[in-house]
Amino acid sequence: MKKIKLLLLILVLFLLSCEEVDIIEEDLPYVALYEVDGQISPGEKEPIINFTKSLPLNEQYKVEKAALSNVNAYLWSDEQGIIPLKHIGEGKYVPLKSKSAKLQIRANQTYELFADINGTRIYAVTKVPSFPKIINAEVIQKHIECEVSGQEGEVYSCVYVIFKGFNVGNPRIIKREKEFFSVEGSGKAGKVKLRTGQIPDEYFNAGSDVKIGVEVYAWDKAYKSYFETKNNNEPVTDIFSQGGGLINWNVYGENTIGLFMGYAITVHTIF
Repeated sequence: MKKIKLLLLILVLFLLSCEEVDIIEEDLPYVALYEVDGQISPGEKEPIINFTKSLPLNEQYKVEKAALSNVNAYLWSDEQGIIPLKHIGEGKYVPLKSKSAKLQIRANQTYELFADINGTRIYAVTKVPSFPKIINAEVIQKHIECEVSGQEGEVYSCVYVIFKGFNVGNPRIIKREKEFFSVEGSGKAGKVKLRTGQIPDEYFNAGSDVKIGVEVYAWDKAYKSYFETKNNNEPVTDIFSQGGGLINWNVYGENTIGLFMGYAITVHTIF
């Protein structure tokens, strides 16, 4: 026991003798990432594809700095051919209208995105789903559970929505759930069960002018892989957990991230 106390005393004296600790700081090199964001839905004639770049962490974000205005890009589909994209400001690109090139996004069609940014080639492909068919939807224990008819190559999610204005013939959504509870489906045909998060109590007894409903989303099956990894870059708060990891984007190119994704929405009023 005396030996242990002596060793502890020596250790304390050694630590007290250390007057200063050198901290080595090394700045990590900044590598700009190209960012692509485009979601396309059946019936759209002017889908917007966003091309931006990341900024250094110590630089205040401004759209005019992040937006890319020199992107050469186009969409391709087997049925509609090449649809060039033009810049309309703030990094937003829309299909170029001409007599020979007119775009209208169609369900169950595959669309490819090709782009060139300062010599960096970017590619993405997505299949646009059909509008989801809701078999049943009901409120159970303050959340909505619903069942949809799943189609090949599609996955599904849903959010609750609150409508107001039925008494005056002008129903509109006044609240929408901010995040999906989950994304379900395997990409194969068959019934798929979904649910929302919990609906606030205040909307259950809000009067006849307010109704609860659900928005069901059908996605290209690649969306599920993104959804399940989208939080991988958040800071680790539990030191005993393993953090980090890659986010599964569906846009490909050197130093490029992003989503180019087909989706479709069906809205259903419950009560």
